[in-house]
Amino acid sequence: MNAESTTPRSLTPHEPPLLALRLTDPHDLSRSYLPFFRDGAVFIVTDLALPLGAAVRLLLQLPDSPYPAEHTVRVVWVSPAGLGNGAPQGLGLGFDPEEGRDLKRRIIHALDGFDADHPPPIF
Repeated sequence: MNAESTTPRSLTPHEPPLLALRLTDPHDLSRSYLPFFRDGAVFIVTDLALPLGAAVRLLLQLPDSPYPAEHTVRVVWVSPAGLGNGAPQGLGLGFDPEEGRDLKRRIIHALDGFDADHPPPIF
């Protein structure tokens, strides 16, 4: 997987933690995108434990962008350690309703025509 996530950090105790997710191709994006949330969301593998609704600053780089952009997101899904089903520990981060429209549109556009079960051959 080419998706990269980084260790969380906060500049002050009152500032939300900063996570980074670099999605370099549609395959990585399709594995991270959570389409069942109305405003869109992404899953990030992390050992950071946060409650539902917690604010997070997310540096997100999509396949159509050469640079990451910072977004304020909320925890909408928690996958704790030790579930026993092989799922990685991490967080689902939901997009802001206003900003999320553009992010969701960009993600859907990046995934347009992509078939996760049959990725294009690499030559």
